[in-house]
Amino acid sequence: MRCFLFISLCLFTTFSHFAQNDQLARNYLEQGEYEKALKTYQQLYQESPGNSTYFYGLITAYQEMENFDAAEALLKERMQKILNNPNMHIELGHNFELQQKTEEAQQQYNTAIEMLKENSNYTYSVARTFEKYSLLDYAVQAYKSGSELGSDMNFDLPLARIYGEQGKLDEMFNSYLDIMGKEPEISYNLVREFD
Repeated sequence: MRCFLFISLCLFTTFSHFAQNDQLARNYLEQGEYEKALKTYQQLYQESPGNSTYFYGLITAYQEMENFDAAEALLKERMQKILNNPNMHIELGHNFELQQKTEEAQQQYNTAIEMLKENSNYTYSVARTFEKYSLLDYAVQAYKSGSELGSDMNFDLPLARIYGEQGKLDEMFNSYLDIMGKEPEISYNLVREFD
């Protein structure tokens, strides 16, 4: 029983340590203290390299400090470990875009879209990553690509939302009408959205 309590206490202390340091690093980022955030995220990432929160925090800290080479090296390292993840291409493209390397960024974005042909299961996460960086045209391409590939998922609703954000009202209303025709049971919720 004592052994169990000791192990539980150790695990709790470890998790508490990670949670506190993660929150501290986030606070540093929000306050513009990028060097402190970088050091904290480096420590967290070294202790837990598989944690995506620490990975992306580290990338963000490098980018905020305009150390794009370090961010690129880390992204490419992750791309080699996690093969066929199109989101890494978007992240690398964003890193290029921050450096005003538009052509290289577009190549990475297009690669991410092309990779959906191999695995349409990434459609939603790819589109959301594009949306995170306000790359709405690419998000639309991702959703359309996923739909064309016969994915079991329906992307009409997020497409309609993006069209609304882009001010493409005709496309937005047509998408909503398509949804209502395909899935009449959700028509009530859509009508309430416009009230």
